[in-house]
Amino acid sequence: MDRRAYLMTAATVATAGCSRSGEPGVIIESIKGFNLHDSPHTFSIAIHREDATVYEGSFDLASASASDEETSFYVDEGLPDTAAEYVVELQNDSAEPKSYDIAPKAETGSVTLLVNISQEDTVELYLQESESQ
Repeated sequence: MDRRAYLMTAATVATAGCSRSGEPGVIIESIKGFNLHDSPHTFSIAIHREDATVYEGSFDLASASASDEETSFYVDEGLPDTAAEYVVELQNDSAEPKSYDIAPKAETGSVTLLVNISQEDTVELYLQESESQ
């Protein structure tokens, strides 16, 4: 996905919960990550449920200006498939980790995590609710 497509996607991200009843929490369907910064970075993500780490990944991303190198990643396997309240921890190689409790942002349903290293070299998290809800 190129930067323009990502920015259009991020602009339409929904952060409110859906009205569907069921298990408390969310199911994380996938993770899309992007480096929008002018330097290459190693990007790490960890997903925690209660006291357990249920997913960890690390990705080497080229600078945003690198046209022929990988500036994004996509994960849809190995993620937790249980509706729960998750904490997502993000870190790039030049900053301290940031933790996000995603339960208040999406109370139930399925979500895609959109994560990025911004042009200002900070990590950011957005939630995109699945259309299949």
